[in-house]
Amino acid sequence: MISSAPVNQGETLPDDDELFLRAAKREGAVDDAKVEQARDTQRKMADLGLKPKPIGDVLLELGAIDADVHARVSATVARVKEAFRIPGYRLIERLGRGSMGVVYKARQLRLDRVVAIKVLSQSLAKNEGFVRRFLKEARVVGRLNHPNIVQGFDAGEAGGVYYFAMEYCEGPTVLALLKRGGAMDEARALRIVVQVTRALDHAFG
Repeated sequence: MISSAPVNQGETLPDDDELFLRAAKREGAVDDAKVEQARDTQRKMADLGLKPKPIGDVLLELGAIDADVHARVSATVARVKEAFRIPGYRLIERLGRGSMGVVYKARQLRLDRVVAIKVLSQSLAKNEGFVRRFLKEARVVGRLNHPNIVQGFDAGEAGGVYYFAMEYCEGPTVLALLKRGGAMDEARALRIVVQVTRALDHAFG
């Protein structure tokens, strides 16, 4: 269930699609069949190498919801995202999940710049060892300055949420490139490997 009330700061904010679906289902605006039809459309877009549209937009285009429902649910999602906010930042969308937490695209309000924020998962935030490891990673990255390494900007804790803000880089990951296009040609692969080795040499040199 989702509402416009603040989200527990110990929780990890779901991605935009999940927030939209929770709010839409709470209103009784969509059923599982409509959701699966929209998900199938998103998968087809991804298979074509296109960035899938948000689930709400897909549902609207399929006629599964009308414009009033789309606007109302989108407003609810916006309120929830605003409530779940690290001071000084506004979360925009979830980029991915790793072994220690979730990475969000966010806006650093004071400098008006887009950043990536890694948020330590709720379960690991209760473990002092993982918290130390998480903050140590932030400190190490913050000391590095190299064109092939993302720059660390900020790290800290807010309401029990441990976060690490870093440079946001546009474009797909190497894994995404491989999934989309298969094996790379030798020249392109070498360019990537050289950049990685330069980054490692700087980090451990």
